[in-house]
Amino acid sequence: MTVAASPPDEPGWATAHTLAEAHQKAGDLPAARRAAMRGLQAEPVSEILYRDLLRIEYRAGNLAAVRRTADKLTALAASLDVELDQETSALVNMLLASRP
Repeated sequence: MTVAASPPDEPGWATAHTLAEAHQKAGDLPAARRAAMRGLQAEPVSEILYRDLLRIEYRAGNLAAVRRTADKLTALAASLDVELDQETSALVNMLLASRP
């Protein structure tokens, strides 16, 4: 799949999220990672895309990238003086707790 232009009523991050999910389901983690990263370039504060990236890196067995992504997201939230969504916090805790 290639990243296509978003429909006029759909933000670019939503298209990236849809592509990241589709590629994950198909087992194409490199393509899923590219979709999430492109989406984050367009919308660098999207927790949905960060959750996608966390799941992708975890599925790829890249626990160092899971930690870096979680740290980056935590720092971003702190810099914006906001709390992470409960879903995001739970995902980070679950993924990091399952590390060997």
